[in-house]
Amino acid sequence: MEAVARGELTSERWIVHKLGNNEFSSEGSCQRLTNFGGNAGWHADPIGTSFFRLQTSGIDSSHVVDWARNNHEHFLIEPDLPIQVQKTPNDPSLWRLYGLNNYGQSGGTTDADLDAPEAWDITTGSRDVVIGVIDSGVDINHPDLAANIWVNPGETPNNGIDDDGNGFIDDVNGWDFYDNDNTPNDGNGHGTHVAGTIGAVGNNNSGIAGVNWEVSILPLRFLGDDGSGWTSDAVAAVNYATMLKRDFGINVA
Repeated sequence: MEAVARGELTSERWIVHKLGNNEFSSEGSCQRLTNFGGNAGWHADPIGTSFFRLQTSGIDSSHVVDWARNNHEHFLIEPDLPIQVQKTPNDPSLWRLYGLNNYGQSGGTTDADLDAPEAWDITTGSRDVVIGVIDSGVDINHPDLAANIWVNPGETPNNGIDDDGNGFIDDVNGWDFYDNDNTPNDGNGHGTHVAGTIGAVGNNNSGIAGVNWEVSILPLRFLGDDGSGWTSDAVAAVNYATMLKRDFGINVA
């Protein structure tokens, strides 16, 4: 604790370890810890032979740090950090995605993955984030993707009018730069696979879960059904996504 600066720790729960055979008994240590606070907000109780739970409700952490410094020969102290079960979706084929969570299910190396469950404890995504998939298109009606397909807020479907004035008529769910129309459907499968990895709906008891359970997938097709296409069409797709962000404030990544 000598290296800890005042105010660096913020906690109202601490774990205290009584060192060795020091002069304080367990009962005496609890009483000493409780008495130091001088009020009901400072309370200690044993959680083992030489460990105590110290609760310091409403007390500045600097006072606890002061106590630790003054008693470092007899006690060690650390914040009592919260622990929560990891968030895991109920999608039945999730186990196949060893890249998200590898526990050796396919004979691979355990934990050689991107730690998706740990990330899901922090966030499972947001439909406010739009991710462009520049590929062979996306199956926008796929049951594990349909809810996460981007919808252009400025377009009225199938009215033959460029409602938002962006130069693309009825681009409700993106654009097909391979066939130059407003139906960026996937006849190859690769783009749908990529979209699923990015954002298959999670925790819907169906299929798999993407890295983002919730997201807005923007299909931008530039590859044909045979998987081939032109660089210029890919550039046009990038320019389209850039235009949406620059001119219309769409949060495209």
